[in-house]
Amino acid sequence: MMRRVVWLIASLLVCYSSFLLAANILRVATPYTITTLDWQGSTDSSLRRIGWHIWEGLVCYDEQFNVIPQLAESYEISDDGLRYVFHLRKGVQFHKGYGEMTAEDVKASLERFFQYGARAADFSTVSAVTVIDSYTVEIMLREPCPLLGLLASPLAFPAIMPAELAALPVRELGVSQVVGTGPFELVEYVPGEKLILRKFDQYSMDTRYAGPNGMGGKRTAYFDEVRIYFVLDAQTRYAGLLTGEYDYVNDPPYVVLDSIKGDPRLSWGVRLIQKSVCNFNVKCPPTDNLAVRHAIMRALGMDEILLPMVQGRSELCRADSSLFAAEGPWWYPAAELMGVWGHKSRVEEARRLLQVAGYHGEKVIIVAGSEQTARAGEVMVQQLKQAGINAELLVFDWATAVNYRTSGTQPWNIFLGGATQHMFDPVTMRLFYYGSTSERLWFYRNPTLDALIERADSMLDFNARVEAYKEIQKFIAADLPCFNIGDFALWAAWDARLQGPGLKQWYLDRFWDIYWGS
Repeated sequence: MMRRVVWLIASLLVCYSSFLLAANILRVATPYTITTLDWQGSTDSSLRRIGWHIWEGLVCYDEQFNVIPQLAESYEISDDGLRYVFHLRKGVQFHKGYGEMTAEDVKASLERFFQYGARAADFSTVSAVTVIDSYTVEIMLREPCPLLGLLASPLAFPAIMPAELAALPVRELGVSQVVGTGPFELVEYVPGEKLILRKFDQYSMDTRYAGPNGMGGKRTAYFDEVRIYFVLDAQTRYAGLLTGEYDYVNDPPYVVLDSIKGDPRLSWGVRLIQKSVCNFNVKCPPTDNLAVRHAIMRALGMDEILLPMVQGRSELCRADSSLFAAEGPWWYPAAELMGVWGHKSRVEEARRLLQVAGYHGEKVIIVAGSEQTARAGEVMVQQLKQAGINAELLVFDWATAVNYRTSGTQPWNIFLGGATQHMFDPVTMRLFYYGSTSERLWFYRNPTLDALIERADSMLDFNARVEAYKEIQKFIAADLPCFNIGDFALWAAWDARLQGPGLKQWYLDRFWDIYWGS
């Protein structure tokens, strides 16, 4: 009887999957819960994965990480670098009946972000935004800066929204107020359960391009709906892919990679090489003590911590102390070269530093926001205890972990997160340890580090900036607001019938320009 019930359920799932295939619906299972619907108010990669389907900016990055126009038809920059004039594309429609985008909408969106957005500190040189006419906006700067790259940054950019919605407080947008110009519009959100995107029939496709290109280009929404389900357990996501409950899943268990490779029904690919950056709370004892932070670093052996994150798949990770990708010119292993970071635990060195710090067994609270980081956290706790540090691990889903970290009332000492610095020029994707952004995220702000970053970001000579960012990484390794365990691959698996350039590895998930093949 039980076998018949199981067979019947499996048959129903197959029939339901076939129905959704005919209805042109893509079902995605992801562990990345979100903390807000407001792109302008968050730097979380969980929202990035969804937001760039909904919103667009004046400019964006192409596949080669060059800045290209998106909602801007063209732009002009004055010889002194202080005046930018953006000419807007005409006929671009907002979602949900808000009508055509005009310069007034752009001005209001920019001013909202420059004043209150998650990366407002990066735009401190902006002095004024002015409407020239219905399709022209001027941005004036107090001093030259790489404005185009800042506007294009996928970390969090000034998403263009209707002026009346730009008047609303940051991070407080509801479903009906999430309005952009992208190929999909948000129609439903149930926190912790699901989010549904619907194809925007009035989408103003950018015909200047032959096809999709990075974040922009000619983007085509082939699916009528993209249903994103928040499924925290990796094995459940994978099981749903096998039964046909889901068509695309983020981060299946690493241990099933060989099975997926051998299954002709499935395809897979790396979505991103991510930095496993962990952050210290420099305001909460005992990690308010720099010597304690250095002792913790000596107690940690990064090779042993990193491998459980990828469930033993050594080909999908590499221990590395740099905050930047090894494939780019910004890579520099400062913390390792300075002896702060180590592949192996150095227990005796850690104990000596604890004596210098006057450590007396105060609890060190480690916060993890996923199964993956929790596995790393378990190893960390063991290593810290061996050095005589009273460590405890707290595990939440991502949204809860972020809310716990930023509450300002809950104690924590190490937050196990991630950073997708990737290949982007750090001038256009500033480190999380600068200015008010750092203060808001980590309760950390150091005027010396701010000055080093500002100096580097003002340099026009590329090689000089590369050298300046080596000095920045040295300072961070000494002051320890954060450290990197290493790099690991975030990956996805999907129904092999899915095709299209959107499946190509670039930077996070792109559900435009993918479709059902034969």
